[in-house]
Amino acid sequence: MKSKHSTLYTIVRSYVVILLLPMLFGILLHSIALQMIRTEGDKAQMQVLSHVEGQVNFTLENMNSIIDTFLVIGKVENLSRRTDFGREEYQTMNEIQQELILTRLSNDYIDDLILYFHNSDTVLSSQYELKK
Repeated sequence: MKSKHSTLYTIVRSYVVILLLPMLFGILLHSIALQMIRTEGDKAQMQVLSHVEGQVNFTLENMNSIIDTFLVIGKVENLSRRTDFGREEYQTMNEIQQELILTRLSNDYIDDLILYFHNSDTVLSSQYELKK
């Protein structure tokens, strides 16, 4: 009787070992593969984020350059101090608006450029001219 239990115990134990070893090996390989995939995914995400950060920084630098360009132009400063406009000032406004249009067209990330002249309550846009 003891040999039947011993034999049965040995058979069950061998089947369990035969079944568990491949399962444990598979689980180990799965966890290693999962860790590698996570690591590679994190690297890829960081590369994409770095690329996007570079594009955003480039765009911001370009916008600062555009703003500086318009601030350096004496036309904008002269018009910003005026309260009433004559024919010459309207011609200057037209020239500034043409520069706004060219700047918008040459930079695809710009939807509209707007200059507001507080003293005269006038708005120049790269799409249309508004006057209040």
